[in-house]
Amino acid sequence: MAFNLYVRKAIKQFVFGGDILPTRFFIKQSNPQTEITVWLHGFGPPRDVTRCHAPASSVPCTFWIAFESSPGPNQNERTRLLLRFCENSGKKKMLGEIGLKWIKTIEVGKGEIQIFEPNSAANYCYPKFQIWTRSLLHTWRQQHSKASIKPSDLELRAMSVLFICPRPISLVSVQDDERANIFPLNIMSDLHDGYFAFALTAWKIPAMFLEHVRFFALSDTPIERGSTAFNLAINHNNFSIKWEELPFETKPSNTLGTPVPVFSPRIREMEIESVYRVGSHSIFIARTISDERLAEGPELSVVHGFYQAWRIRHGLDNISSIVEDANIRSGLSSNLSAFHRHL
Repeated sequence: MAFNLYVRKAIKQFVFGGDILPTRFFIKQSNPQTEITVWLHGFGPPRDVTRCHAPASSVPCTFWIAFESSPGPNQNERTRLLLRFCENSGKKKMLGEIGLKWIKTIEVGKGEIQIFEPNSAANYCYPKFQIWTRSLLHTWRQQHSKASIKPSDLELRAMSVLFICPRPISLVSVQDDERANIFPLNIMSDLHDGYFAFALTAWKIPAMFLEHVRFFALSDTPIERGSTAFNLAINHNNFSIKWEELPFETKPSNTLGTPVPVFSPRIREMEIESVYRVGSHSIFIARTISDERLAEGPELSVVHGFYQAWRIRHGLDNISSIVEDANIRSGLSSNLSAFHRHL
């Protein structure tokens, strides 16, 4: 029996490079993160777009890049654009790249955001053979899942690269005279001049509610409240909630008076100025009304499992992160310091 287990482990190590981590893996990160820099190539000198890009929709896979006061790439320049995801420390290794296909441009204040689809994608977090075997496994799982919408192989590869860059998870609070809701959000980025962009599945309740109300509060999530944010994902399907029934205390935000979690280290209030449909999602362009920073510390973020395995192999995290991720998913109240004491 022990020999069989050894053989199976050796085969898994050779074929897949080790354990298969969840596609979306929860980690703790500073905000803004400093591990990965995202470079735009093909438009003059390489441009750092780490904090002004984000996924837009999953099917079709789209993402945006914000350009401040100067115009973004023109029609001729768009034919040779690449996003490259590179580590900030060590050898500055490139961990992934995506070729860009322009879809549309949206004007935002004095600048603009450009929407792209991938025309190529490569992930370098594993050797080519193991990326291939893992991608085959993900494709097989996708084909045998009950999901009505299934990304293509290119879209799956592109999303695995986009989520090399750690993406924070915040909580959106919204209310009007008749109903209220709070739910997690991680498809978002700052733009320029106090503008902010985020995306939600267009036909779901939160997107329609926000488009109606136009005002909301955005609360950052400390890592010790990761399970709380995960459990609130159910509210993406709830028409309304009652603030007093939440498993944590709230307080009114400064200007709008919208209830927000008392544990949040940063609270921003925003007004939605415009909404655009892109693929399966609506992109919201909002303007910041107030920004209150109350505390510092690691916050809840999400990365692709390919990148998390790379982080563990290169000492940016350790094997205990797999248990921490499982605790968040199971709804356990994460006491990470106590957990580390018992390793």
